[in-house]
Formats: sequence, structure tokens, C-alpha cells
Amino acid sequence: MSKPEKNKYLELGKDYFTDEYYNEYFGGNYLEETKEFSCPTAKDIKYLMEWVGEDFKTAIDYGCALGTLVKELNEEKIDCIGLEVSDYAVKNAVSDKVYRDTYENAGKYLTLPVDLIIASYSIEHFSYNDLEDFLKWASENCKYMFVSIYYYNLINQDDEVFEVIPIKEGCRWWINKLSEHFDVLFTDKMIVCKSSKIK
Repeated sequence: MSKPEKNKYLELGKDYFTDEYYNEYFGGNYLEETKEFSCPTAKDIKYLMEWVGEDFKTAIDYGCALGTLVKELNEEKIDCIGLEVSDYAVKNAVSDKVYRDTYENAGKYLTLPVDLIIASYSIEHFSYNDLEDFLKWASENCKYMFVSIYYYNLINQDDEVFEVIPIKEGCRWWINKLSEHFDVLFTDKMIVCKSSKIK
């Protein structure tokens, strides 16, 4: 029997967001500073739900870290799971609906399609090919996707963080890329992407 292939997404992120990583790049204590904090917050998500005129029942927080938003949304009666690549984050998660897994396996935890995918500061870490695959999958498996992205022109590109987080493109590139798969709308909170494939 052949040895199972390593999951490239999980292996890429397996060492992200340990206390050592967080201290090196951001300072402070990761657990203490993030277990009570989410970005976006459940209040932001509710605001965007009202903005698009939808009452979401199911959601996936992709790259959810400790799952603070997952916990908050479940308290708001939205059936939400979190998918995360960091062992450290999942082991210290504040919700029991956080899983160390990738988007291709989301259907193991929640019936697809879902009303909403939240991608907050996560998808800019993909390679170009993997990003294309994710966006195609997302457009076929959610009604809306709310996105926050680090653009390269908003961060000092000489920082050593770019050795592990390859943030390559600016705002216009991202809008064009998202528009290949979604109808892109703008708010003051996040980029709102509406799928034309899911009614």
C-alpha cells in the first residue's frame, strides 16, 4: 500500500501562529490577545447580512485561527464551522467546531452549499494555482463570500514576514481575480462576493 500524500495546504501552515511565530512578527502573546478577539466580529457579519438583505443560517470561517468568530456566530444561531491549518490554533481553539482541515473536505462537517464563506486574511497565502482552485470551489459552494485581504502595497514588503507569507498583489489585482468567480460588491467592512452559481 502506498504512503498517503501529505496535504500541501496543511503542511504549508502547520507551524503558523505558534507563540514563537506571533512574537517574532507581531509581538505579544497569541493566545491571550486572540482568544477574545475576532476580525471580523459577529457584529460585522450581522451588519453585512443586513447590507445584502440575507438571513444566513450556515457559514464556514476559512482560516479561523482560534475560532473566536465561529463561537460568536454559533451563539447568534448561525451554524458555523472553522477550518484552520495551524495545529497550535486548533489545539487551543475556543470552539469545538474548529477543524484542522482544508476547504475540499468542508462537506464532512457541514452540508454544502452554505450561505456564507468568510475568508479573513487567509486566501492571500495561497499560490496562484491554489487560489484559482479555491475561488472556483467557493463560487460553487456558497451564496456569498466575505473577504479581507492584506494587499502588498499596504505592508512593508521588505519585512521578513514575506519569507513565510508571500503577499504578492495589490488591491486592483484582487478585485479582478475575485470578479472572475463572483459578483463583487463593496462595503466599509469587507469585500462582499456574491456567487452567480448558487441561488
